[in-house]
Amino acid sequence: MKKANRQTGDETTQYYYDIFSEQLLVGEDARNLHLEAGGHPSDIYNLIELLKSSEIDIPFVYRKKGPVRKEKLVMYGQWLYNLMPPPERKNQKRLNENILRRAGRLGIGYSVWQIENEFTNLTNYYMYTNLLDTKRNKALGQIDVEYVVNYIEMLGATLGRKPNRDDLHRQSKENVYNPHPETIENLVGSLRKAYELAGWPDIHSMDEDDYINWGADFIDANGGIDPSQSKIDFLSTKDMGPSATTTAKYFDGSLNNFKAKARERYELRRLERQERKTKYLAEIEEGLRDRTLPVEIVRDIRSTGELLNRYSKLIVALKSGTEFHQAKYLALEDNAEYFKWLQDNRELAPKYLEQIATQLGCYEFIWTQSVYLNKLRVGYWKQRPSERRLRDIINWGPLKELKKYPTIQEVRKSGQNEQNPPTKVMLIKNMRNKSVPPELFRNASSGDEMFRRWKQFIIVDKLLGKNHSLEVKIRLSIPPYKYTELISKIKKYEPDL
Repeated sequence: MKKANRQTGDETTQYYYDIFSEQLLVGEDARNLHLEAGGHPSDIYNLIELLKSSEIDIPFVYRKKGPVRKEKLVMYGQWLYNLMPPPERKNQKRLNENILRRAGRLGIGYSVWQIENEFTNLTNYYMYTNLLDTKRNKALGQIDVEYVVNYIEMLGATLGRKPNRDDLHRQSKENVYNPHPETIENLVGSLRKAYELAGWPDIHSMDEDDYINWGADFIDANGGIDPSQSKIDFLSTKDMGPSATTTAKYFDGSLNNFKAKARERYELRRLERQERKTKYLAEIEEGLRDRTLPVEIVRDIRSTGELLNRYSKLIVALKSGTEFHQAKYLALEDNAEYFKWLQDNRELAPKYLEQIATQLGCYEFIWTQSVYLNKLRVGYWKQRPSERRLRDIINWGPLKELKKYPTIQEVRKSGQNEQNPPTKVMLIKNMRNKSVPPELFRNASSGDEMFRRWKQFIIVDKLLGKNHSLEVKIRLSIPPYKYTELISKIKKYEPDL
């Protein structure tokens, strides 16, 4: 029997479990004493094997499941994580849901229900307690507001619409690198706020003033052009604004009234923005001249926008009570690091910082609306969907590796079968004409991985036909199944095969 052990310095602690008497035996001596006291060898299991193997049935026993303090759950998770050996496969979790459930059933720790009751979901638990392998931990450790905004924007480009809660939940289950919707809420405040940052306005709660602001944003995004009925309705189909009919209702049934008020707001904004810009540039010049402003603020500046961003972050940090020597270096950091430091070291929520920036009049120089305004451009959505989706989804690094694969002409010259192996030209051609969905290659790490998924997709698509959704076919094509495994998975959808 292999030994369950935990390395602690030079010591090795061995763990066993008597499934009949429900006793955890710590160490070889405890196991021997238990046997001498009447324990039966067939009831004693290596704890690691018992937790990992689904072949050993653990009978369900009702246990009281009251709430548990977060500190206890953290200590328990770290103990169980250190107990388990490193994963055998590269992307396998060391501590997964199955292990946690079996440990809870044995009564040696807390149930998954108790963990999720405190942390909302297991992904949050893993992140909070640092219970992920290095690669996974590094990826999730980098999740910040900017990461979430980019992720939602990319997912929306993939779907061709605003992703809903179910989309986010499904993506988080498929890949641990994708944040769970509740993780997003904990980080940003709400999904609605995350959608707004990613460029989708909260249409359903708009009032008259919001409509005017939306119209002004449209004019700003489209180079000074007023919103027409057809353009308003087009953006409405993309969840980027209200319909023309709904808009007109707020302005006595007239779109012309709406356009006039939107134009007036746009012109006023442009004037105020220029005044604020002039004011801040004058303050920066004066501060550098009388040495009240650190010279680092202008070091390696590439644009006026970057200078205003640094200065705005400096005055917001100072207004929030940050020491001057810290604030001047914080201003040089990118937005993600800036907010992360203030949250971690000063416990300042982004909402509070937004309020300070609004009071000081520098909000727009920190929280730029480039993503949102870009999506209000009608031209953004009029790009060929297949081209845009391909660019957004595919990691072009692995795609460059396809150069090592032969072209169709090279295959013909060598006398090989054109279908085996697949060629670079065939793959890209199929992606362009939509016969292969770009989503199939999300997070593919190499050219070889892309080809494996493609060949698997061809089998799945042929056997499932038109009776099943594209989403099901993609789901069956991404994992590296052996042929027999793949057929058994397909038979769950088509039993008569």
